[in-house]
Amino acid sequence: MSQSNEYLFVYGTLLRQSQSPVSSMLSKHSSFIEKGTVRGLLYDIGEYPGLVVNDDSKDEVLGEVFKLKNPSTLLKKLDSYEGPEYKRIKAHVYLDNGDHLSAWVYNFTHPTDDYICIKSGDYMAYLGLVLS
Repeated sequence: MSQSNEYLFVYGTLLRQSQSPVSSMLSKHSSFIEKGTVRGLLYDIGEYPGLVVNDDSKDEVLGEVFKLKNPSTLLKKLDSYEGPEYKRIKAHVYLDNGDHLSAWVYNFTHPTDDYICIKSGDYMAYLGLVLS
């Protein structure tokens, strides 16, 4: 895939399945590319998850990749939504179709000692377990 495009990897409230207002905004201003994974650990932060990216990890976090239509405008809005506890960084994403690319991802920056680790790396599956 071309690296000249801007991609975003999402893993929580921005997933298409979450149906949040911000997820809807993302869908309107981007194109869904493929499901994929990023190496790292996922935590239950409360009303949303936090991903701590670690390229050396064997653990994977499941998510979706979007190609952004107007990256500078959209990313400013998403930066505001994500808030100061997240830093937008580039990460290596392994796509389900076998390809890989570099994409923006919101990396949780606070200590994780007091949070539950979501071992499956799948936030939506975890929510199903917690809510059922």
